[in-house]
Amino acid sequence: MVFKIFVTVKLTYTHEGKVIPTSIVWINDDGSRDEFGVEVLGEDNRASTKAGGVGKRYRIGVMGKERYHETYLFYDVIDRLWYVENKNAPDMGGPPY
Repeated sequence: MVFKIFVTVKLTYTHEGKVIPTSIVWINDDGSRDEFGVEVLGEDNRASTKAGGVGKRYRIGVMGKERYHETYLFYDVIDRLWYVENKNAPDMGGPPY
């Protein structure tokens, strides 16, 4: 089973109105925050077939504390929420990447 892990996303808007995610803010179980810079590697309109949801999917590179990791970031146009997919239970703690 795959879970939606909701995240705060910092964005840049171009003068043409394009939305570019620049970082993800992860809130830890103790309430502390970690911010991870992201590099957009691709984007398309697509559903999250594993966790459910419809909207924009961004293929991103996450610059974490110890390593670089590629994953997907989703924007659900119906719920207007940002999330990443995680195969672990949401109460496992720590970022899913």
